[in-house]
Amino acid sequence: IEKLADIEQQQLQKYKLTDVALAEADAKAKDEPNNISREQIHLLEKKVENEKLKFSLSGYYAEVADNKRTKRQINEKNEPAKLQRQEAIENNELNKTRDHVKVLFYPI
Repeated sequence: IEKLADIEQQQLQKYKLTDVALAEADAKAKDEPNNISREQIHLLEKKVENEKLKFSLSGYYAEVADNKRTKRQINEKNEPAKLQRQEAIENNELNKTRDHVKVLFYPI
């Protein structure tokens, strides 16, 4: 029982020491920005890049949705005009008469 109690005490001391070490490292990093480890810098850069990517993607998807919406609205507005234009083309082709021109070649 005493050995288990000693082991628990040692583990508690290790945990406390690691907590103190982490707190000191955080305090140093806050006081002196140049003391941040490379891993922390890399993680911060990755976090910033992810935020930028999320923001740019949200803007991109919003822009794509706006473009699709405006195209749909334009198509809905132009639908009657398209139908009229198509009918006019069909009527014009039905009423079209072809003129035939004879070309004669005379020897000189």
